[in-house]
Amino acid sequence: IKSKGSEFMAKKNARNTRSKIINAAWKLFYEQGYDDTTIEEIIDESGTSKGSFYHYFGGKDELLGTLSNIFDD
Repeated sequence: IKSKGSEFMAKKNARNTRSKIINAAWKLFYEQGYDDTTIEEIIDESGTSKGSFYHYFGGKDELLGTLSNIFDD
């Protein structure tokens, strides 16, 4: 049985994982350029896993779209 606290933590951890990926991508895109940044580098920089990356994003293009949505808000 899950408690409400563990459900909250799961959602918070998911947000943190997604945020780590986005922050790492933004940093690498700025430093290296979009075309010269690989998904593997984003995963390494974010300290997450390939599974986590593909759970949140279908690929680098989708991740870039998320970044532009953040800045449009």
